[in-house]
Amino acid sequence: MASGKFTVLMTACIAPESGIGDKPGNRVQRADPALRLKDYAEALDFWLAHPDPRIDAIVFADNSLYDLSELEARARASGSVRKVEFLSLPLCHWPKDVHYGYCELQIIDQAVAQSTVLAEAGAFIKATGRLRFSGLSRLLDRLKDDFLFAIDSRRKPFGGRGSTTTQLMLFNTEFYRAHLVGANAKLKPWVVSHIEDLIYQELAPLEGKNGAMLRWPVNVDCIGVSATNNTSYTDMRTRARQTIRAILRVIAPGLWI
Repeated sequence: MASGKFTVLMTACIAPESGIGDKPGNRVQRADPALRLKDYAEALDFWLAHPDPRIDAIVFADNSLYDLSELEARARASGSVRKVEFLSLPLCHWPKDVHYGYCELQIIDQAVAQSTVLAEAGAFIKATGRLRFSGLSRLLDRLKDDFLFAIDSRRKPFGGRGSTTTQLMLFNTEFYRAHLVGANAKLKPWVVSHIEDLIYQELAPLEGKNGAMLRWPVNVDCIGVSATNNTSYTDMRTRARQTIRAILRVIAPGLWI
């Protein structure tokens, strides 16, 4: 069981038309900055009030040059004892025919390099900043203090290709610095263009190594709305899929779907 402290890194792009959503094929349906700001505010409240004492601090990192003063005031007014740091990062420009997840990895890299909070953090939880998550404490309970990373992967049976969900990923900070900083440069058109595939490709060779978790033993479910198609993560179809996965994690842990 992990007993150490974790910093939550909330990755954000409040105004995607100014940042990652400005290329054909990479547009998101949930693009209204006012609507997205509301999502981020609700998620910030979630992390500020999270009951797990292992969550020690929060870093909110946005790459759309949006004014963060409203969120900063919200954090101050919350009364939370958690340290909160806000980073306004440069706009992201990414290679043609590569998915905008390139910028998600760039946010993480820049936050790890620039954040004074992350500089002191032994481990961090990368969370897509608009979303909240149910069941995180159960996952932290299953980590050991010497963990390197915990991602939730899926792969096709019989040696098929794998990928990982990237809304929530947990990393030992030094491991991330040593192994994943700059990984977005490996995204190539028609080779590996999405970070879900890239993260799996980079970490799968460590399967079986002490501290490496490629598949969570418990569900940690998203709460919120998908930016890609503007649908809820808690709709009936998604809940049914999550229930099936939760059951399979127990009765067939080798089946990663």
